[in-house]
Amino acid sequence: MQQTRPAIFPVVESVRSYAEFISGTALYAALESFVDKTDSQIALTERSDEFSALQGGTAADTYWRDRIKKEGWPTPA
Repeated sequence: MQQTRPAIFPVVESVRSYAEFISGTALYAALESFVDKTDSQIALTERSDEFSALQGGTAADTYWRDRIKKEGWPTPA
């Protein structure tokens, strides 16, 4: 079976976000907030659209395919 590698940055970011979702903890969010110099209380309560979709059971690849189609992003031929 041939494996494909994501060539579109949002797909790579999605995989990273999915890994963060699976292992996401308050500590991760707090550390990210510290590094980004943002309010940790806000960081602990805010969730991206992707996070919400993943938490709701949408697969990461489905989320990004739908978003790319909806926003009309160019895709490789």
